[in-house]
Amino acid sequence: MPGVQGDAIKAVETLAGVTRAPVGSDGLAIWGASPADTRLYIDDIPVPRLFHRGGLRSIVPAGLVDSVAVVPGGPGPRYGRGLGGVVQVRTAAPDPGWGGSVAVDPIDAAATVRAPGLQVGGRYGLLPHTLGPLVPATAVLPVPAFWDAHLRGQLELPNGDTLSLLVLAVDDQVQRRLPSVLPDDRFTEETRTGFGRVGLRVERFEGDVVTMTSGWVGLDGTRTRMDFGETVVRDETRMAGAGVLLSQE
Repeated sequence: MPGVQGDAIKAVETLAGVTRAPVGSDGLAIWGASPADTRLYIDDIPVPRLFHRGGLRSIVPAGLVDSVAVVPGGPGPRYGRGLGGVVQVRTAAPDPGWGGSVAVDPIDAAATVRAPGLQVGGRYGLLPHTLGPLVPATAVLPVPAFWDAHLRGQLELPNGDTLSLLVLAVDDQVQRRLPSVLPDDRFTEETRTGFGRVGLRVERFEGDVVTMTSGWVGLDGTRTRMDFGETVVRDETRMAGAGVLLSQE
């Protein structure tokens, strides 16, 4: 699909009623609702965002995406606590053979290693090194730094059930500064946000019905440091969560 830079999840932004993440943000608005009211899931695991800061890259590489579904409104009680729509990302099962890939472009560098039933990979943002030297330190939209890592495993159990594992870690960092010739007037702000998720899912196939039992644990964190010269302000927030879901399809 043109315009998504080979990023499967960014195809969501081309759908009717979906607003692209504004430059410098990572939100996704559906049907005019606030991005905070859009529910985002990866393998039934709730995540705070699907894009890195700036909206140039999603947090899941295209090779790990099996499907992306969007429910613009009225998703039902299964996806509650949101006025906007729902975006559900399903990850792909690892390839049965051995392999790997390496990719580098001006936005990031990525590497993936595959083994039977297992895939491990990660990406590191290069924008501070490629675009950063060209952007003034006082730019309204500073250049973000980011990285993400994933582990996806799948095992066929003796009774015919399928056990899936997903581990996801995401980190973003942005720095703003206002230079000044006077030490008392300088200002620097650094914001770092990240989250991690570990999820397990058991799928049981009975004819045309698939029964899934999923469980997950996660940790979200935000850290802000503001330097006013002689005064430094720090704020740090951490939140842990967990959940279990039983469903049939």
